[in-house]
Amino acid sequence: MERSPINLSDTNGLFLFVKSVYVLCALLFVLMFCAPLQMILLKTHKPSAKRLPMRFHGFLLALLGVKKRIIGAPNISKNGQMTVSNHVSWSDILVLGASTTGCFVSKAEVAHWPIIGALSKLQRTVFVERARKTDTKKQVGDIAKNLNNNENVFLFPEGTSYDGNKILPFKSSLFGVTDKSDKAYAVQPVFLSYDHINGVPAGRGEKSYAAWYGDMNLGPHLKNFISLFSMRVSVFFAPAVKSSDFASRKDLTKYCEERIKFLQREMRDRRKTPPYRFTPSPFLNIPA
Repeated sequence: MERSPINLSDTNGLFLFVKSVYVLCALLFVLMFCAPLQMILLKTHKPSAKRLPMRFHGFLLALLGVKKRIIGAPNISKNGQMTVSNHVSWSDILVLGASTTGCFVSKAEVAHWPIIGALSKLQRTVFVERARKTDTKKQVGDIAKNLNNNENVFLFPEGTSYDGNKILPFKSSLFGVTDKSDKAYAVQPVFLSYDHINGVPAGRGEKSYAAWYGDMNLGPHLKNFISLFSMRVSVFFAPAVKSSDFASRKDLTKYCEERIKFLQREMRDRRKTPPYRFTPSPFLNIPA
């Protein structure tokens, strides 16, 4: 019989302390080995430099008690790809990073965060100044460089995280690379849903345990996150399309936003066992 969601205020203090120490010690131990190894792999341009972060993210998810359920399949492209996802929390990076290889696009200030900044650089993260529109050309150029090196670039086009119940409007600026290039990149929309907390389906309120957004303080959020016995996130991979099939970056942005919202509605309204049926977009003549 499935366990009911716990009241975090009643969480055993000893459990929280033991789990926190366990997570911290295991993380530090693995970092002592993985960080120098990744530096060597990057300097020697070894293919394993793309795969090691994937294993590391999977290890962190297991450490935190987060299980992922993949529906569909990650697209594998040899000519550069953009994987486009909704954004709920910092843990989205672990989930996507453990599901397929790739590099992320992040706000510039993350590069200066202790430990996190160094780890981001080891995964070849593209740092962008989202608040300064004058830097858009440089941002697009940095993303294009990775795509032209046949990388899979993860994008969160909402520009910020939110509560897991609503998807914010997508911004088209980071898709500008498709306007500047004649190359056809693969583009794969992905929907993330933190749908089970402590073994039972998560409602609107329970999803907030995973979400980190707005002006939420990281400390209390991490305490609640670690206090959970388990969490499941469903990763819905829609079929990939080609950027060259769209007249402009705005059309591509609109398609990705509507596709991800469609996946959210499918899960919310039907809650049936996958595989899900994908229907053609009502506003673009793109195959499902």
